[in-house]
Amino acid sequence: MQSDREWAALTRALDRAAWREDARFRTVELRQLNIDARLELTQEALRERPAAEWLQRLDEAGVPCAPVLTRTATLADPQVKANGIVVEAEHPAAGRVRDARPAARFSATPWTAGQPAPGHGEHTATVLREAGLDEAAVDALRRQGAFGPVAEAAE
Repeated sequence: MQSDREWAALTRALDRAAWREDARFRTVELRQLNIDARLELTQEALRERPAAEWLQRLDEAGVPCAPVLTRTATLADPQVKANGIVVEAEHPAAGRVRDARPAARFSATPWTAGQPAPGHGEHTATVLREAGLDEAAVDALRRQGAFGPVAEAAE
């Protein structure tokens, strides 16, 4: 809790008025210096009730809060869906995959999905050619196993 107002609201929501008198937590600086103790006490208090109840109490008290969601719950979250945060794409080896799009959106430079991550050694020959090696040198390295155990696709 960064501000005195947020700290007071938290102590009220958690029914821990005594924390406001605790010398370790009297100022923002002291609360930060004693963060381990503050977090331990907060975690102990939060174990006393279900998350949904705490979220309601904290919200009503004006304490900034949000649930920590499981992966499945995140994907089903109405706000995540409304904002189009999760995008799906076809990966050549993995099939259909989900990923998060960039958080920022710009009208003049709209985001488009990129290419999937390359397979092991997939771009090795191209990189070596760009570094100045001729085709004979690239082939020699390939035969020596420098590209790893996965055969490179024809480029």
